[in-house]
Amino acid sequence: MFLREFGLAVHPFGISPRLDFLYKSGAFEESIAHLVYGLDSNEAIIMITGAIGTGKTMAIQSFLSHLGDRYLTALVTNTSVDAKELLKLVLEDLGVPVEPGADKSDLLIAFKKFLIASGRDGKRLIVVIDEAQNLSREALEEIRLLTNLGQGTSSRFRSSWRANLSWRRRFSVRTWPSFGSASACTTSWLRCRGGSWKSTSIIA
Repeated sequence: MFLREFGLAVHPFGISPRLDFLYKSGAFEESIAHLVYGLDSNEAIIMITGAIGTGKTMAIQSFLSHLGDRYLTALVTNTSVDAKELLKLVLEDLGVPVEPGADKSDLLIAFKKFLIASGRDGKRLIVVIDEAQNLSREALEEIRLLTNLGQGTSSRFRSSWRANLSWRRRFSVRTWPSFGSASACTTSWLRCRGGSWKSTSIIA
């Protein structure tokens, strides 16, 4: 009925965002520019927060689609895990073999070797973490420490996080000084808002 009534070829309101349905408003383009700036400025962590349905996932997907072959990406969507499992998920998405009985030190060694080899080949690594507000403090601290690997060299990796507004209530300089202060120095914070058809602020 929907397709016939409006002459559409596909259903426009699927569960997952589709880039071919993306409307690139001025505000949306500005948000992508902020992401690119954070990457070009060698920011270790780029954070996008916002209410549900404000375009966070679409912004990340659009950003990643324009990176080119120079970048390697790992996407983590299951964030209800501890630090070890999070690292394992990253390695698996990168195609790095993980032994069944590997402990955390084995995973860290494998990650560092991959990072160094990628840097040697002229590649840069970006780890995208979806629903970051569900991560435990242990897992978050692990990611923060991982961003120090290869610091000052081409091997250092970047992490882009997407989270809802509860993130700001859980983690701040006041509630978690060690992470909050590091974020203040190394993070580009982008907060999504609902935008109107007039293309008013979607990212602020």
